[in-house]
Amino acid sequence: MNSATIYPSKILIAGEYTVLSGYSGLAIPHMEKFAQWKMDLNSENKIFNKLHQYISESTLLSSYINMEAFTNEISNGLYLDSSIPYGYGLGSSGTLCAAILDRFGKHLPLQTEALFVLLKELEHFFHGQSSGVDPAVAYFKKPIYIENNQIQILSFNSEDFLKIHRIHLLDSHVGRNTESLVEVFKQKLKKESFKHILTEELVPANKNLIDAIVLNDEVAISHHWKQVSRKSFTIFEELIPETIKSYWEKGMETGTHYCKLCGAGGGGYFLVKETKEAF
Repeated sequence: MNSATIYPSKILIAGEYTVLSGYSGLAIPHMEKFAQWKMDLNSENKIFNKLHQYISESTLLSSYINMEAFTNEISNGLYLDSSIPYGYGLGSSGTLCAAILDRFGKHLPLQTEALFVLLKELEHFFHGQSSGVDPAVAYFKKPIYIENNQIQILSFNSEDFLKIHRIHLLDSHVGRNTESLVEVFKQKLKKESFKHILTEELVPANKNLIDAIVLNDEVAISHHWKQVSRKSFTIFEELIPETIKSYWEKGMETGTHYCKLCGAGGGGYFLVKETKEAF
């Protein structure tokens, strides 16, 4: 592993919550914010102590992670320096999982799917239930398409994609806890009415948006992004903080921009796609 290796943050373009139920999702690396290993004898490593115990108790993970090297390097001041804000939906925990497997992995499988299983298992430590997309994006540094818990690595340039389609992050200035939000979603899924709307409306809209992105169809991307924005506002209204809600509504009314969740919602960053009408 190159000591200068960086682990990029991620942006979930499509598939908010639905990926947890096995439906399709698309996430891309965001190179502007990233994590990187550094040394500092005065660093605090409380999270690593808990992670060490978690990995040690996992038969799967302990078979592929060099625990001796992990212990020694952390004790000597190794830490993960990150510009990714915690609790903002950019995959801060995913970069840590990717960095650990990259630096301390041993006898790692060559198959993408097998590596994905390890990354997903690592991130369970943070969220209780994880799609595994965040650490996969940070590890492979490529756009990741996921469906039925199977991933495919795509090759388009994510930064160019954001620029060409006028997509940017919007800061809600509100923190969030992903694990608690995921639990709220799981409880909502127990209601048949919610489950029906999710699977019959949002899931197809997400899939259409992903297909349009893969085909690089600008007209279709704009159309399906708008559909996802409108449906998400209805389905996940309680996950949109007041600092974002009025701006989201204004975009739907004027057609100048369309917002959507950036992962779990509830706070952190949201995504905005500006339309040509905005210029």
